[in-house]
Amino acid sequence: GLCTELTYFDVDGNLCYNSDGVAGYIQEYDENGYATKIICIDDNKQTSTTNEGWSKQVWVNDSVGNTLEIWLYDKNDKLVETANGYAGAKMKYDKYGNQTEWICYGANQEPCLRSDNTSGYIAEYNEQGFVVKLTNVDNEIKPCIDIYGIVIWKASAKDVISERFYKRVWLGESRQTNN
Repeated sequence: GLCTELTYFDVDGNLCYNSDGVAGYIQEYDENGYATKIICIDDNKQTSTTNEGWSKQVWVNDSVGNTLEIWLYDKNDKLVETANGYAGAKMKYDKYGNQTEWICYGANQEPCLRSDNTSGYIAEYNEQGFVVKLTNVDNEIKPCIDIYGIVIWKASAKDVISERFYKRVWLGESRQTNN
């Protein structure tokens, strides 16, 4: 089944609050079983607010469950910007379901800069589906420097177990091989 409510308890079994400042979450799903909403709750199961300032997350998914948008709302159902400077995000995917873009938006639903001085990133993948490059982008979706002085993150994607799985399953190699 799907988890529709999550609450936190201490070692003595008493309801407690997590590091986000809430006692739990209520989660809603669409007819396909994809999460569409998370509502923060207090110890009386009333809507509460996280330390970042949001009370609800609303997700928009495509037909295969990729999250296309996430929006953060306060208790009055108004978009709210977190301490990181954004009220939501939009994502794009390639034909394999790899997330190729994550862009943050302000309460005005325009691209915005987060606290790290970026609006998000553009991702590139190798043929095995491993992320090999992330480019930080600004609110005009152009490459930018984050607060750490980084524009592009490059990764060497050599994962032996995943590479074996890729070769065997996707390329049809025999399960008898040792590579």
